[in-house]
Amino acid sequence: IFDRFRLPTILGFLLTGVIIGPQGLGILSDSEQIRMLAELGVVLLMLTIGLEFSFERLRGMQNVAVIGGSLQILISIGVSTAFGWWRGWTFYESFFLGSVIALSSTAIVLKYLMDRGEIDSPHGRVAISILIFQDLAVVPLMIFLSAFGQSISSVGLSLELAFFKTILLLAGAYVFSRFLLPQLLYRVTAIRNREIFFLFSVVVCLGMAWGSGALGLSMAIGALLAGFMFANTGFSHQLIGDIIPFRHLFVSIFFVSIGLLFDVHFFLNHILLVFSVVSLVLFINFFIMTLLIMAFGFPPRVAV
Repeated sequence: IFDRFRLPTILGFLLTGVIIGPQGLGILSDSEQIRMLAELGVVLLMLTIGLEFSFERLRGMQNVAVIGGSLQILISIGVSTAFGWWRGWTFYESFFLGSVIALSSTAIVLKYLMDRGEIDSPHGRVAISILIFQDLAVVPLMIFLSAFGQSISSVGLSLELAFFKTILLLAGAYVFSRFLLPQLLYRVTAIRNREIFFLFSVVVCLGMAWGSGALGLSMAIGALLAGFMFANTGFSHQLIGDIIPFRHLFVSIFFVSIGLLFDVHFFLNHILLVFSVVSLVLFINFFIMTLLIMAFGFPPRVAV
């Protein structure tokens, strides 16, 4: 219906989740089941996105991602802290809101860019580099949130451990994709069985996602790395041909599962507060990112 009226199909998926979820018809009401659906959907979706990307496309975006992404997160937290002070919230509540506002949905933005064929555009490359940095920044933000009331030394130790885990994941992905994955793919393709090749690829993806989750990082970033690894091999086109037909299924699973989490009663009871926070996300981040990207020398069209 949404597609027929030329509206974003993502809205249709989200509304479907609201209708069949706990706040709607109650067809799916088990929170653990919903969480598993969401994780599986985003892992498989991020694999398909990573397959059509490569590390080469992000070359030269390191400063924008790290410096621009860090400033955007810090400024967003600062603005939300001021908003929380105005609302009479505690510093913890304000910091939590700022952490949420500072992060964007990699899956939603990448799907939008892919649908418009803009992944290789200047604004697409900038957006993706910052999104990946934000995914990695989730870990230190979670450490700060869980460390309120603890000593500075224990927070520093947790941050050092998280940094080590991130380096371990990236280094492991690089070594595996450079030295082991091509050899394994060659042996699997020598069997001449598309099903085995497809299953092997999915197992590698789920293994990367599990490894990332076991290190305390996002499972989605592990799946995206798996896609990057396959994209930088000579077998990426074969896997894209096998897995891309399933993309719409993965997309629907993920976005419907997000709709399942929507709390209609909370929304209606706090509608003014919800719209205030949404305004923060839409306008504050828009101005922050526009000014930051222009500061890196990009034209206003790209920055906007």
